[in-house]
Amino acid sequence: MAEGNGLHLAGSTAVLLLFGLGALWLHATALAFFAQMPKANFATAARTALHSLPWLFALAIVVVFFYMLLSYCYNAFDHSAFVIGSWLTLTLRKPVSPARVLDCYHALIWILRWIVVPALALPVAAHLVSKTPRPFRRWPYWLAASALLLLAVWVPLKLLDWIPKVSGFSAEATSFGLALKRRLSVNGIQ
Repeated sequence: MAEGNGLHLAGSTAVLLLFGLGALWLHATALAFFAQMPKANFATAARTALHSLPWLFALAIVVVFFYMLLSYCYNAFDHSAFVIGSWLTLTLRKPVSPARVLDCYHALIWILRWIVVPALALPVAAHLVSKTPRPFRRWPYWLAASALLLLAVWVPLKLLDWIPKVSGFSAEATSFGLALKRRLSVNGIQ
């Protein structure tokens, strides 16, 4: 849709808002369905999720704001990393490169982005949908959520970056074929 005038821009905004609200409703329906698990009914879960949609939209705006803030912080630390690296080198009398400081800072932002914010937002969203009492009362949740989020995000990224130490297309294709055959035989597919 071209945004040649205000009417087309409003139409594009309405479509974007409709997709966003649809995604929120879908996720809220899943949260409500699993909160009502013994007597779960999809229609009841969808109605419950629809009633909590304005609160979830407000939560989504807050989460998007935090992600934008983290994105800004991720890109705004270059000069500070140089200053901190220089100060650490002067204080510790060992060379600390600004690149190492920047890598540590980026790792901290990555942890905040992919572990802390989702681990905080999910219980709040579940509380808004299912009215569960005190969404943050159990400390094992924090350990389990952090570990599972780390495994769900970090491990696949590491697997995608992994490249076997072979040279040539035929060796890579053979390695891929053997790995695929091994995976299929583990899953019981011939």
